[in-house]
Amino acid sequence: MLRLLFIKFVFGGLLFEDTIVSAVLLGCLFWPLWGAFICGFFGFRLGSQLVGRFAALCLVLSFLNSIVLFYVLTVCDFSFVISVLPCFTLAVFLYPYPFLMAKVDQLITMFTIYAVEAKDFTRSGMLSVFSGYVLPPTVSVDWEFLFDSITGVMLFVICSISCLVHIYSLSYMKTDPHQGRFFASLSLFTFFMLLMVTANNYFQLFVGWEGIGLCSYLLIGFWYTRTAANRSALQALIVNKIGDFTFIIALILLLLQFNTTSFSALSSMVFDTHYFFIVGPFSFDFMTTISFLFFIGAVAKSAQLGLHTWLLSAMEGPTPVSALLHAATMVTAGIFLMLRSTFFLCFAKIISFCMIVLGVTTAFFSALCGVAQYDIKKIIALSTCSQLGYMFYSCGLGMYTASYFHLTNHAFFKALLFLAAGSVIHALGGQQDIRRMGGLAQLMPLTYFSMLIGSLSLIGFPYLSGFFSKELLIAGAWAHYSAAGRFVFWLASLAAGLTAFYSMRLLYFVFLANPNGYRLNMLKVAEADSIMLFVFRWLIVGSIVSGYLFYDVFVGPGAITFSGLKDMPLVTESLIFDAEHIAFGIKLIPVIFSLIGICGAIIGYVYFDYAIVKLISQTPVWNLHYFLMRTGGFDVLYNQLIVKPIFLFSQLCFRFGEQGVLEWVGPQGLFHIFDLEIYRVEYSVNQHLLLLVIYGLVVNAIAVRICMFFLI
Repeated sequence: MLRLLFIKFVFGGLLFEDTIVSAVLLGCLFWPLWGAFICGFFGFRLGSQLVGRFAALCLVLSFLNSIVLFYVLTVCDFSFVISVLPCFTLAVFLYPYPFLMAKVDQLITMFTIYAVEAKDFTRSGMLSVFSGYVLPPTVSVDWEFLFDSITGVMLFVICSISCLVHIYSLSYMKTDPHQGRFFASLSLFTFFMLLMVTANNYFQLFVGWEGIGLCSYLLIGFWYTRTAANRSALQALIVNKIGDFTFIIALILLLLQFNTTSFSALSSMVFDTHYFFIVGPFSFDFMTTISFLFFIGAVAKSAQLGLHTWLLSAMEGPTPVSALLHAATMVTAGIFLMLRSTFFLCFAKIISFCMIVLGVTTAFFSALCGVAQYDIKKIIALSTCSQLGYMFYSCGLGMYTASYFHLTNHAFFKALLFLAAGSVIHALGGQQDIRRMGGLAQLMPLTYFSMLIGSLSLIGFPYLSGFFSKELLIAGAWAHYSAAGRFVFWLASLAAGLTAFYSMRLLYFVFLANPNGYRLNMLKVAEADSIMLFVFRWLIVGSIVSGYLFYDVFVGPGAITFSGLKDMPLVTESLIFDAEHIAFGIKLIPVIFSLIGICGAIIGYVYFDYAIVKLISQTPVWNLHYFLMRTGGFDVLYNQLIVKPIFLFSQLCFRFGEQGVLEWVGPQGLFHIFDLEIYRVEYSVNQHLLLLVIYGLVVNAIAVRICMFFLI
């Protein structure tokens, strides 16, 4: 039985019903923020050694809080809400209709954008208020922290992985001169992710959503002197802005329709009636539209096929950033958004079908591209893209808890793979091409063992963590008992075989093949230090036992039902039960495909390596190989269809607009017309100031006219 405890948290009076519980709950968010603040503003005073240790200490404290919260929220199924009162308000146009009223009896000064005592806002009244630069009626958005079973899982995953990544970075970044900036950005990245998963409404979730996008830009472009890093950071930022744009549109529609963005309020409203909204002669189903907008946001953030181009470019950042970004923060944000939006997805069958098709296609295509890659970090990044595809299609099938189960297990072995790869790159002096490696199993045995455990867990080797969740997702597709379910099952099984192939290929090239690196680099190779090995040990334990330990928490008759999924109609969680009881021979099919992939990689590269090279050199095969190396050529396609036309349009605007029309109607033309005498020193300043004044007046007039057009 769900036991609900509301804890009132008021900034002004600091009124707590339970101070200890509140301190534990908010401490999980407070420590990363405190670490980011100290490292960012006072890191130069702490020094290069203390700044990293302080940030790691803050994350250790946050991790200890997350352990308590995981037990209380997920295992014991408690739920807490910390409500920040008074709330802050957003001034927006709710409806362009005359019957709107706004009444604010009590002025709120804390976190208030605008609040006024208002009369009835008729058409003319609203226009008069607007023309007098007074904002229209306000919408209250509560700033609340929600701690439920879904939050408990994410808090444990984020804090544990981020804590280990911070500790690992103490060794990996010890020679970098900008450790304060690095640890500040890394801690802030963790804070915004924690802020997102503890949000009780979509607006607060969007704040964390934007925060992790900003921090990813800062961390991917951390080495800003490298052109490739700057370009990759911009690409990640721009591609994710597509999802941010659709998220904002969804927020506006929710405010227009329901006047709230609260999860609990929306989940109770959507079952009352069926909503439509009309745009001109067209009518759209409201639930489908909201689900579609959130779906695009999740596709961009979780790097699904079509908007996956930024994920490989993000490998230009430091390896600890890649581990945190792929294991516990950035790419999992889209899956979390889908899990929080189940009450919309229940009524959007078309969007669920799109999630199934796109998810399984991404899983297969990413695994296929991983076979042709030679960059060690890009191979692991494509495995992330593939595993997110599994989570996506499982959400489309309705297996939300199974998807969350795989997200939890994936965090441990994916962080292990990236950090072990970072150890290899660090030992080889920055070399990332697996063709320039080989023979490292004897030189770095512990790193080899770590990479082996992570790869086997990724493959879904029996009784490792990935086996419990990944095979459940594939079996759930068969349990759907439909043509779409059969298609998903076989394509996902093929993707599992390809994953096994490129994982063993990676192990062979890096650790088992004859040494192919530069002699000077190979002579300097040494095993990772004690700090890195400490992190490896904990991640190895998580990669081995997490699936077994958490299986009963997520799956089975005694599993905890997420509070966000209770009483949800059309949620097919019964698929998980059916997936456990399908025929044993069906369950063996993905395992057989994985074994074929493992044996194919070992036999092919050990005994037929020359034949493989000769086969790839053939023109038709090379064209396919090059196509997969470029991950489908989406970058080239977008450059031809979008980027180049935009550049051409901007050049035309500059030549005929700024250098043409604006030269005559702008400040320079006005100076000549009115024969104004100014000093040459002040000419450029006055010109730009006058240009800004003119542009401001024009834009203000246009905005007022547009508002009057829609309101009258």
